[in-house]
Amino acid sequence: MELETKTGHRASDGKLGDVRKRALLFRILTLLWAFPSFGAAWILCRGGGDWMHGKAVAEILGLIQFEQWIAFGVLGVHLLFLILAIQYSKELR
Repeated sequence: MELETKTGHRASDGKLGDVRKRALLFRILTLLWAFPSFGAAWILCRGGGDWMHGKAVAEILGLIQFEQWIAFGVLGVHLLFLILAIQYSKELR
């Protein structure tokens, strides 16, 4: 049986099932990743004052501490999960 997605592509039941699984996966990851993201935001708010006062890009990058780099990475991964969840959900409509 052929089904049509919102983008106009025809997909077999297997392909649409894979899209549904990925959409659910990234929705769950987005929700669960909120917990580490809260901690990352706390790390950035707690000790983020030093690097905000740098004048040059190299100076700003040098003032960022290791745990702040990790916090930026955690927030970046959360943003990636959110974008992928939206993308796969749109593909289902």
